[in-house]
Amino acid sequence: AVVQPHRYSRLRDLFEDFCTCFNDADAVVVAPVYAAGEAPIEGIDRDSLIEGLKVHGHRKVIALEAPEDLARITLDLAKSGDFVVCLGAGTITAWANALPEQLQELGGGLREIPGGGGKSGEVSA
Repeated sequence: AVVQPHRYSRLRDLFEDFCTCFNDADAVVVAPVYAAGEAPIEGIDRDSLIEGLKVHGHRKVIALEAPEDLARITLDLAKSGDFVVCLGAGTITAWANALPEQLQELGGGLREIPGGGGKSGEVSA
């Protein structure tokens, strides 16, 4: 799962839910918060979410430093048959749309899921 939390206030208000909702994901890649016009809230950011996920038992949590790193990270983590899910309401939509082409350029690939309505896909070797 790739997540870009949307708004600092939402991450703060739903922090415990964010920390447990990815328990079934093999790995979680966490992008910086998409502020959507909000000022940052001290102690509520990407790194606090990463720490919270780890405290709640998730063993594979990775910080996304820059969007251009997403394809490489995806290739490092995903195996044939895995699903890559991008969640958020900010710039992550553009990242998800660009991901299949970026993976192809790196020698990997995504197969789109019929009826998916977007660029979500299944990783294929």
